[in-house]
Amino acid sequence: MDTQNNRQIRLARLGDIPGILEVLAQNHIANKSPSELEDTGFLLHGFNAADLKKVLAEETQHILMVAIENEQVIGYALSYDKKVSDPSWFTHIVIDKKEDEAIFNSKNTLYHRHIARLANYPGTGAQLLKALLHEANVRAYQHVFCQIVHAPHYNKPSIAFHQSMGFRLIGKQNSDAEYGIYLKSLAYGV
Repeated sequence: MDTQNNRQIRLARLGDIPGILEVLAQNHIANKSPSELEDTGFLLHGFNAADLKKVLAEETQHILMVAIENEQVIGYALSYDKKVSDPSWFTHIVIDKKEDEAIFNSKNTLYHRHIARLANYPGTGAQLLKALLHEANVRAYQHVFCQIVHAPHYNKPSIAFHQSMGFRLIGKQNSDAEYGIYLKSLAYGV
């Protein structure tokens, strides 16, 4: 049976919050063994129900997509408009090329903070990211960037996934960990 046929990708609702938190918990670094970190990827930072309620209340400044299968949240993708994101998230960033720095600092840039799925649901991440990028395009975002941990743990699965979806490494950040900064430009209106 192709379970992807029963899968729905849509904007999140308040009732999805418990499921989103469950997906977060299963993917958070604190809940993974060292061997799982390199095999399955991980999330370094979390959030709580109040954070998600704020995201949903400010829906024009955020995009929160969910994957639903058999009435269960099996994945989510969370992004923030860079203009309204916490500025402390973007300290100590070094962009390699001037043209990429201009893009990174431009208006209409979306910060793609999280993407995660429950184990045993292959294809969910790609579906979520495609839906998020489509929604970003509809909302006239021109660029999407994300931070992916390079050290102390190298998040190889997330790097490979984002690169396969068209993101490219443009710089780095050293704050609470070492991150790579990855960017994807969107073709608005196509």
